[in-house]
Amino acid sequence: MIYLDHSATSPPNEEVIQSYVAVSTKYFANPSSLHKLGVEANALFEQATVQIKQLLSMPQGEVIYTSGGTEANNLAIIGYARKNVHLGKHIVTTTIEHASVLEACRALEKEGFTITYLPVDEQGQVVIEQLKEALTDETILVSIMHVNNEMGATQNIRALKEVIQRHSQAVFHVDAVQSFGKIDVPFGIDGADMMSISAHKINGMRGSGALFLRHRYPLEPILYGGGQQQNIRSGTIPLAEAVALAKAMRLAIRTTEREEYRQWKNQMIDHVESLSEIQVVGPHDGAAHIIALAIRGIRGEVAVNFLQQRDIIVSTSSACSSLDGTLSHVAEALKIPKEWATGIIRISLGVTTTGEQIEQLLHALTALNEQVK
Repeated sequence: MIYLDHSATSPPNEEVIQSYVAVSTKYFANPSSLHKLGVEANALFEQATVQIKQLLSMPQGEVIYTSGGTEANNLAIIGYARKNVHLGKHIVTTTIEHASVLEACRALEKEGFTITYLPVDEQGQVVIEQLKEALTDETILVSIMHVNNEMGATQNIRALKEVIQRHSQAVFHVDAVQSFGKIDVPFGIDGADMMSISAHKINGMRGSGALFLRHRYPLEPILYGGGQQQNIRSGTIPLAEAVALAKAMRLAIRTTEREEYRQWKNQMIDHVESLSEIQVVGPHDGAAHIIALAIRGIRGEVAVNFLQQRDIIVSTSSACSSLDGTLSHVAEALKIPKEWATGIIRISLGVTTTGEQIEQLLHALTALNEQVK
């Protein structure tokens, strides 16, 4: 079977699994317990956190472990907004964000916050001048994803940060779920102030993720309980998940900017240009590991099933929203014609992808094109 749906989830690395199992078995005690086993578990937890800070070059920063990217995004947006409401009630984001960002912003609108949803151009990029115009003295937070999960559109994080710093006091949150470990993510003084990642997108364990803070920004908890993790994220400290995440991050950073991704994406683009009923949608020069294709006149699910019958696994434009049958908000934002927008599939590459698999995919796409003509 050929698996080309790594942006939905990636197969866990064997080393990561071994780390998770070893820690779960040997250090099973609650890291918050005062007895010897708890102290040993907490020491390992602190060690994993130090390793992550070193990977990100953020010795003064903070690591908040979460259940994944959705919780990390919610904590960054809702947590920061509620805690800092005295500084302002305006937030800027975009129309192509992940649902975990958009729905968090809509929840804050009900609490009296004003949200500016920036449009994007046909390449899926934020127009710098529009961001500049949106910023006010009331803007406390800007949340913009690095790589779009559906179309692979990539934002210039450094350029966005420069505008935000120059024209506001806002903190910059970046959803890096689809970019970390794939391309370089600017984090720190010239990049994100807060950054969300998810372990299972980088060959880690499902149900694990983190929010990274460049400084100890004040956050209001969105979960209430025992006050673990500096009173920001209550719940039993996820020791095995933290150690496994540190391992997955180290391995992912080694393969960042894998050269074959761009070669394979260009190969797919060249091949699709020869097909009459299939076209590339979204930016050609976006993230190399994501390519979105539209098939004229059929729904994306039909194309997914066609490829699955040939042992090729892809998804519709977003695995998170593929079951509701609605038109993708990203396709609408990029102004993709409706005759194409209903038939979008997403091909996403990962560490297990090979050139032979891409060749087989191209043959299958040719067959799909013939069938729908």
